[in-house]
Amino acid sequence: MKEFRVIPILLLSGNGFVKTKKFKDPVYLGDSINTIKIFNTKGVDELVILDINASKNNLGPNFDKLLELTTECFIPLSYGGGIKNLEDASKVLKLGYEKVILNSYALKDGLVNNISKKFGSSSTAVCVDYKKKFFGGYSVQNNLGYNKYKNNIIDYCRFLENEGAGELILQSVDRDGMYTGYDIELLNTITSKLKIPVISAGGASDILDFLKAVEAGASAVAAGSIFVFKGKHRAVLINYPERKILIENVFKKI
Repeated sequence: MKEFRVIPILLLSGNGFVKTKKFKDPVYLGDSINTIKIFNTKGVDELVILDINASKNNLGPNFDKLLELTTECFIPLSYGGGIKNLEDASKVLKLGYEKVILNSYALKDGLVNNISKKFGSSSTAVCVDYKKKFFGGYSVQNNLGYNKYKNNIIDYCRFLENEGAGELILQSVDRDGMYTGYDIELLNTITSKLKIPVISAGGASDILDFLKAVEAGASAVAAGSIFVFKGKHRAVLINYPERKILIENVFKKI
């Protein structure tokens, strides 16, 4: 029986968490501290916190807020959003976060390589947001509007691996919040070409999607909507599958 990490992704907007559909139309989930406290009781493997406004608005991490969150959280935490340089990464890690997650600034001045050399690859992750193009292929999305690998996601992932990233989050913009399942086809392709762990994100509808992702080579799965909404009306309810359910329905089948 093989076990793997099942990771909620929480989107930070101001002082609260939100959930999006296709990276748009954020729905307020509630106070961030209350949300963290609930997840503390759920036996969660790890939490990913992404500030969705930082890079978009050319802001750095909100260190006061990050300190507040990590003070209340007893779960391993990773953070991404507005990390532009080695100093930003150092401050985040010193606050108690286990990993920093780069995205918009991953190509800036050898940042991935610098963080990896300074703090180790295990502390260095990159989130690769992408969309499927109408006529085939994939387009890497980036808040800064420039990525020389924009139309070649495989080469981009290889570049990040060579730069020292210890882990990639492969996140589908098209599937975000849509409950359509993970992009298994691309996941299969990426994991077959990389040696580093890949986390699948975007589109999970139930725990059987976790199984499909791991069978396609994912080392972990991440999701948002299924951990914060319940029912067809998307009522806000923080939840997380019990370990015994994961064991019976997923882990034992791998």
